[in-house]
Amino acid sequence: MSASLIANGAHPSHDPLVDPLDTMATIKSNTPDLADSKLLHDGIDYYSPLDESDVGEDAGMRNSCWYKMTWQLLSPMKGLAVLIVVLALCTPICIQCFGQDISISFELTVPYDADTYDTFNKVEDDFGAGAVFPYKLLFVPTTGNICADDAGDSGATVSCESLAASDVGSCGMFCQSSFDQINTVLDDLSNIEAAGYTATGITTMAGTDRYITFDDYVSAAEHSIAGTATSFDSSIELLYKSSCQTNIEGTGDGTGAGGGTGGTDTTDKVVCQSAVYQLDLDVDPFDEDGVKWLKKSRDIMDKYNKDDATQFKMYLANGAGVTYDAEEAVYGAFPAIIGCTMAVVFCLMAFAFGSIVAPLRSVATLCLTLSFVFGLLVLVYQDGVFEFMGSRALSKVGTICWFPPVMCFSIIVGLGLDYDVFLISRVYEYRLEGYTDHAAALKGVYMTGYIITAAGVIMAIAFGGLMASTETILNQVSFLLVFSVLMDTFIVRTLCVPALLGLTDKHSWFPKTMPPATRSIGF
Repeated sequence: MSASLIANGAHPSHDPLVDPLDTMATIKSNTPDLADSKLLHDGIDYYSPLDESDVGEDAGMRNSCWYKMTWQLLSPMKGLAVLIVVLALCTPICIQCFGQDISISFELTVPYDADTYDTFNKVEDDFGAGAVFPYKLLFVPTTGNICADDAGDSGATVSCESLAASDVGSCGMFCQSSFDQINTVLDDLSNIEAAGYTATGITTMAGTDRYITFDDYVSAAEHSIAGTATSFDSSIELLYKSSCQTNIEGTGDGTGAGGGTGGTDTTDKVVCQSAVYQLDLDVDPFDEDGVKWLKKSRDIMDKYNKDDATQFKMYLANGAGVTYDAEEAVYGAFPAIIGCTMAVVFCLMAFAFGSIVAPLRSVATLCLTLSFVFGLLVLVYQDGVFEFMGSRALSKVGTICWFPPVMCFSIIVGLGLDYDVFLISRVYEYRLEGYTDHAAALKGVYMTGYIITAAGVIMAIAFGGLMASTETILNQVSFLLVFSVLMDTFIVRTLCVPALLGLTDKHSWFPKTMPPATRSIGF
């Protein structure tokens, strides 16, 4: 028996006159390393049935769909053709991942059949979404008392000094010069084109078409003392108490703001150490226009805060601020997270297999899976390509919730790498046992194909349960995980990895030196 007989299509295990061990010795002597032999792919008859008594676990392998498909993919030309087709079909979808319209919309996180969702829509219809999520604009003096030098030259007929010495009230930010500076800021905020707002604070009140002045407060205090207070006087008194932080020291007897027991009553002597305004936007603070207003308003406040002439600092709270800041921080770091994750994957795979080819293959296939599912997410939820199915879980919402891509990224990498290591490690083990590169790939795919497929289907079913949720954020999480598992199971590990193994052939484990190839399927 010689290598030429094998080259002509005969198989040693089916010649009763030939001892398989002698055949193996002949092959070894004629071909020291089977990995370098042209017989590997086109010469050996890989499709003849094997005798179970001769080949053990290899018996019946050739009837497996995994064996037949992988054998075709290991052909460099066929494998390359399959890779080109896969990339041609996936690339138009993959590039969509760069067009994600990330949204912090509140509606994406609330169950559409919940009372909260109905209440939100009712309030939004009647009063605007800004009434549900108002902003708080806080003014805090940077000096001890910015009204100390106010002498009424800004239109007030009563000076802060004279007011502080009376029983009507005290200073803090409570003077016309302070009011004028605040009103200037409010004017600039109202010029933002993205959205308008309704402000309620120490100088503004619903139902009035002008700013409330210091004289208005003085007049209201005088009317209150005389017992002739009007409804307007009572309203601005309540406005004053709700807009100013009151903090006044007692007279030594333990009393303070709000009154107390015994001693002189200093309840009316309220110090406005800081002032707060409520801003109700006329748009949803979480939508695109609301976010634009938030960014523009912060730019305006930064301009004033950096100006030494401004005697107070401004802080904008509530509304969409917290969610927007979280989204900006996460997505600002997301590219670095992706890069670091892939670098760690590369290093771990390189250390595990002693190769640079294996980790490159793993990173490339992970990137394919990630870009494909993120691109498909855009097509489904932004463009509505699955709208024809009539499923609300797959219906168009116009945006991508900011949370699912970030949360699912690590999960997708973990699952994809798990399947990859499970397959590649078996191929690696067979190669170390002396199997040729093609034979090791064939046995590796055959031995793991059913397991990886079953695991992938189970995971897809498990993650698919979230599709039954009435929250869009969970629907998008489910979509990413389900389609990433299916993509990885049926396309990447089944087609792409074997094709890449066929292309890299004996260089699959470079630069690691592998043992001589002395074994193949059936012998």
